[in-house]
Amino acid sequence: MTFDFLDARERMVAEQIERRGFRNEPILAAMRRVPRHLFVPARQEAIAYDDCALQIGEGQTISQPYMVAVMTEALGVGVGARVLEIGTGSGYQAAILGELGANVVTVERKPALAAKARDAWRRLATPTSRSSSATAASGIQPRRRTTALSSRPELRKCRRA
Repeated sequence: MTFDFLDARERMVAEQIERRGFRNEPILAAMRRVPRHLFVPARQEAIAYDDCALQIGEGQTISQPYMVAVMTEALGVGVGARVLEIGTGSGYQAAILGELGANVVTVERKPALAAKARDAWRRLATPTSRSSSATAASGIQPRRRTTALSSRPELRKCRRA
């Protein structure tokens, strides 16, 4: 039996995001289109759509789906928006922004995470996200919107999608 990722993604949006009163339709549509399971380690694909942050390696996490929606809405991006993301992590946030038509440049200090994000974007064919592995953002042109994400070592218990 194979896992139904499309159904899990639909349930994630309906039960975790819309049920909490989130109504931004372009963001909801983007989250329905971007396969979150591509952005987590293979051993966690079956829980990629659960209502929690997940460890992605290197001491980092992929944010809870609802938080991704809220942060995306707070940025107010649209087609052609230029976004600098500090901390690529899994690359999922950048993929959502790219799905909304933003041009995303993201910097990750951990080369392994930057490489995994680039691989996920290639599988998505997301042309609007690019990541560099760096300890400083030298040479990157200023953007109007910047998102900086951080994680805490402890994670709340997940709720299944």
